[in-house]
Amino acid sequence: MTQFLTRLMAILALFTLITGALSVSPTYASATLKSDLPVVNYPDDRSLALATYLESHRSPLARYADVFVQVADKYQLDWKLLPAIAGTESTFAKHYVLGTYNAYGWGGGYIPLVSWENSIGTISASLRQKYLDKGAITPEQIGRIWAPPSRTWASHVHYFMNQIDAEYRTQRFLTLSL
Repeated sequence: MTQFLTRLMAILALFTLITGALSVSPTYASATLKSDLPVVNYPDDRSLALATYLESHRSPLARYADVFVQVADKYQLDWKLLPAIAGTESTFAKHYVLGTYNAYGWGGGYIPLVSWENSIGTISASLRQKYLDKGAITPEQIGRIWAPPSRTWASHVHYFMNQIDAEYRTQRFLTLSL
């Protein structure tokens, strides 16, 4: 049975790469079912997990899950960070200043951005340049600058990051269980 699963995963990964049926990220994860089995590479499914999580919250950002992941990779950010900030600041873009595409509370939520794609890119670049590159790496460190009066901002960001990660682990488990 284990050999069957290994072959099935290899075939699915090959099919995905050949047909482009799924979005393939430059990052690949590895999994083994037993230490004596070969490593099976499969496409990273962070976008699927993020989209599933955002859809469970009825977020208009769900359709931009792949953009979140690609831009996070571009700026070397944790792919869960910006969506978690959106969860904290605007309940995943359900409560924000309409027309601003600013679900992140940037500038109090009043700084207008051009589109959801633009906002994801702009805020991610800002996180990299104005926070991480200057030593603010954790949600606690970022929160001291992003939302200074709040004592709960970082814990909310952590909460959402953990929830998104749990969805990702569930997706991976289901993939491995095929």
